[in-house]
Amino acid sequence: VPLRPYQRDALDAVHSARKRGVRRQLVSMATGGGKTILAAHLIREANLPRTVFMVHRDELVRQSIRTLEAVNPNLSIGVVKADRNDVNAQVVIASAQTLAIGKRLAQLVDATRGGLLMIADECHHDMASSRFRAITTLDPDLLVGLTATPNRSDKVGLDAVYEEVVFHLPMLELIAMGKLSPIKGLRIDTEVDIDEVHTSHGDLAEGELADTVNTPGRNRLIVESYLKHCSDRKRTVAFCVNVKHAEALCDAFRAAGVR
Repeated sequence: VPLRPYQRDALDAVHSARKRGVRRQLVSMATGGGKTILAAHLIREANLPRTVFMVHRDELVRQSIRTLEAVNPNLSIGVVKADRNDVNAQVVIASAQTLAIGKRLAQLVDATRGGLLMIADECHHDMASSRFRAITTLDPDLLVGLTATPNRSDKVGLDAVYEEVVFHLPMLELIAMGKLSPIKGLRIDTEVDIDEVHTSHGDLAEGELADTVNTPGRNRLIVESYLKHCSDRKRTVAFCVNVKHAEALCDAFRAAGVR
């Protein structure tokens, strides 16, 4: 799986910063830029015997395995999750939820002594106590955080974890390169106010947000806006807050005759 030129630039920036003694590095790249491919090549080039790749959620583990194996077919790639505990693999993929378990984390510390690369995906969450504890406890020789959104909504800085943003590539530049589809934004105003929704670890509190935005009137407005502006599209994706919200919006579309 070859690197795109900007991915090569990002890797070169990581290596250059490492030579300057920067051990805690952040790479900012827009969604769709290929951060997991970048991570897979970094594992090949870092010249460290062990790697821990921390993903944000359990469901991302399998997706990450496919990419890392495609680039590194000769490395043993294991998982620390549920009933799997492959702590002795050369590359260990684990979710932040799993690393929050003290026993699992302690076993991983014992197994990764002697040179460790740690890659933190969605690293804008790294101020969360479980992720912060995993990073500080493992104390990797090189930590590289990957994110599309280095600015947290709760204004808490990431400098407690990272020394330097070594590479930044925003969405508009990737669009200009032809690597992402150009987007056209259209905002539909509603009367729903989310100012009172609290934040948790940099994200809006899911339960409160769902209760606020999942209303019959708002869902009906979404359907009406779809019919007015984009019903001619072959496919449409609606991002909802949680399952209950998705089901309610689905019912609203069906009530309007939309499959």
